[in-house]
Amino acid sequence: NPIYGLLPPRAVRNPITRSGTSQKVVLPYRVAATGFQTEIGLCDSVAEAAVGEEALISPDVYDVEFQAVTFPYRHPKGPILSHTIDLRITYHNGLRRMVFVRYGESLSHASTMAEIEAIYEAIPHGEADEFVVVNADTYSRARRDNLSRMHRLVAFQPDLDSDLIVEKVASN
Repeated sequence: NPIYGLLPPRAVRNPITRSGTSQKVVLPYRVAATGFQTEIGLCDSVAEAAVGEEALISPDVYDVEFQAVTFPYRHPKGPILSHTIDLRITYHNGLRRMVFVRYGESLSHASTMAEIEAIYEAIPHGEADEFVVVNADTYSRARRDNLSRMHRLVAFQPDLDSDLIVEKVASN
């Protein structure tokens, strides 16, 4: 059932399930692509949410889509599997970037890197201009918390007077 005042998630997959290993996140956000209407992002982990929130506070970003595209790829061990991209970020200049978020321990394995390469090779034509891998270890708890606060303030509690004061101090 829709929630009054919120756009439904645009995700092609709902990752919000019980997990003993990752913290799932439901993230309210606003982007220019939807006329700054509040919508819901569904994230597989706190790191995915942090990457999304970092994009959302950038003035260069036009749209952020969580769980945006699912496509088949051939796993390095042979079977055809399905992958849902973590985020797709669209910039005002039209650039579309797919983002794959994974923790450093996993990224240190050759098998993970081979799978990421297979996923990259299988991205459907026209779905993105760039593909980046983000090491989730670079998003410490303090950084994630600060990004969350900044996103909330920028998107939901703007204070133009304070912004002008900060800009004035920063320019001196």
